[in-house]
Amino acid sequence: MIVNKTYRYLLFLLLAIAPFMQCTKGFQALNTDPNSLLSVEPNFLLTTSLYSLADENITEYGITPGWAFSRYYNYACLELFVQHFTLISPPGSYAFGKFYSTYNATYDEVYWTNTYQNTFKTITQLLFISNDNPAYINYKAVAMILQAYTIQRLTDLYGDVPFTQAGQGYLKGIIYPEYDRQQDIYTAILNNLKTAVGYLNPTQPLLGDISNNNGSIAQWKQTAYSLMLRIAMRMIKVDPTNALAWATIAEDNLGTPATVTNAFYVQGTTQYFNPNYGVFVSPGQVFSYTNPIMKLSNVYIGLLKKYKDPRIFIWPTLRDANGNEPLFDSASQKGLNPSDNSSYDNEEYATFSQIRYSILMPTNPVFFISLAQTCFLLAELEERKNGIGAGKLYFKSGLTAAINQANFFGVSINTYLPPGTSITNYVDSITNFVYNQYSNLDSNLKILNEQYWLNSLFDGVETFANWRRTRTTSNSFGYPVLITPVGGGGLTGGVLPSRLIYPISERTVNPVNYNNAVSRLLAGDNLMSRIWWDVN
Repeated sequence: MIVNKTYRYLLFLLLAIAPFMQCTKGFQALNTDPNSLLSVEPNFLLTTSLYSLADENITEYGITPGWAFSRYYNYACLELFVQHFTLISPPGSYAFGKFYSTYNATYDEVYWTNTYQNTFKTITQLLFISNDNPAYINYKAVAMILQAYTIQRLTDLYGDVPFTQAGQGYLKGIIYPEYDRQQDIYTAILNNLKTAVGYLNPTQPLLGDISNNNGSIAQWKQTAYSLMLRIAMRMIKVDPTNALAWATIAEDNLGTPATVTNAFYVQGTTQYFNPNYGVFVSPGQVFSYTNPIMKLSNVYIGLLKKYKDPRIFIWPTLRDANGNEPLFDSASQKGLNPSDNSSYDNEEYATFSQIRYSILMPTNPVFFISLAQTCFLLAELEERKNGIGAGKLYFKSGLTAAINQANFFGVSINTYLPPGTSITNYVDSITNFVYNQYSNLDSNLKILNEQYWLNSLFDGVETFANWRRTRTTSNSFGYPVLITPVGGGGLTGGVLPSRLIYPISERTVNPVNYNNAVSRLLAGDNLMSRIWWDVN
């Protein structure tokens, strides 16, 4: 997926004029002719939106290190929250993510800042220029889908956030946007997705689509319905009637397990590289033998071992003193306990499992929605609607897709599986085990969401949201069961946070709307206030 010189040049021109499209960090009112936006081709805005969505490395100032943004909010914060990864004796920037004790505004607010300044702003411009042009109807539809994806991630992290007035600083002069209630945001984006699917037209062009959908209208419809399913299932506790109604619409259009085939991702390139490569290999080398920082947790390794999952031969590895990654059996893999704050030398620390180097290549994909995630949600939907065992076929499809996902990362599964191991046989056996062993809804939901958690590795935003969705009466009880940190938790009493705190700048730049939003939080603007759908 190589962008040619002309295409890159035009993309850079787009980035150069981006500051004049919208209000910027200081909410300045710009006085450029808005009609000039109409000269920007929508395909370039679509390309920019997708790359920016992947790693936030495209800003109004040009190309910047996307790995830095991903490191800040995803790995120093959210991936430590959800305990895919953990580390010992974290430096100050990582202490908040592991111990919830030292709030770091630079790291923990960067997702809000970069999403509104870059991704959301570009999508807003794409909507603006395509809104009244019938020839651009597919761009409008895709922009609505991308907007729904983007704003859901923001509202799931913070609660009430600017939506209907966001991105309108230059277009409508709204430089202090109101915070929409999360319930209203969910209602709006579900309806927008339904409308977007109706707009998608195979007779009209859709250029600049560098996602795996590659301009396919049929695949974009599957993406829209997969996202609709995700949004609907997030509401399952707070509004089960509407949640099931919307999820059923999605299911009816996605079809049977055999017809649900679409994932949604962007492939990395040597220029727009997968941010995991930047975080773990290129600049920081945090997984190198000589500078080991983050390791896979014993929660992650423990679940793979519990289910005798063949992915334990693929994703985790152990490195020797020369940096080699030989094949290790399941028993050799050892996750680090999130509460472990011991002092290890490099040789001792190398005995804990980490991600295989080949998983972290710059050209590997960034998944927005995986096929496995969609299948696991459909399995849960069936269990809830039609009784125990109704989701068995979706579960089987989801587990198969989750294991085969390694193929997208340049890893041949058969190369790493022990002789005589068959993915088909494993999926059949674990599916039969789950549906013979467990006979109640809670047990099946536990298995489904443990698998969802395993498959969502690298995506802290989605994992954090789905984990909170599955918890019940306790702040520390969700699927999977996570470990209460020892030696920290000063900001939360030791339990996992429920949200992120609004950026400090909002208190001074947009105080009226900020205060209105905070007044709707039962416990105020802190880590423990639960958002609308996060109810017992």
